[in-house]
Amino acid sequence: IPYLTFDPIGQKSIGDLLVFSGTTNLTEKTAVYLYRASGSTGEQKLVSNREVFAGSDGVNRWRFVSDSSAFDPGTYSMTVTTGKKDVTKS
Repeated sequence: IPYLTFDPIGQKSIGDLLVFSGTTNLTEKTAVYLYRASGSTGEQKLVSNREVFAGSDGVNRWRFVSDSSAFDPGTYSMTVTTGKKDVTKS
């Protein structure tokens, strides 16, 4: 069964550099997409896309870096997906 996990990111403030990352059993070079949903509207917006890369001990990784200076203050939900319904993690 394909999976994606999120590494903890903790509390952040507007203007902080955000690093979203995690592990996966997807093969290297599989495209993954990061979406951001605002807590006030729930509307999802594509932030970026990247490829899975090789990790250590046979566990592959994914990683996105985002500048939060353009974010409005509030709570956000982040989702990473392959675009297929069976491989999504929030």
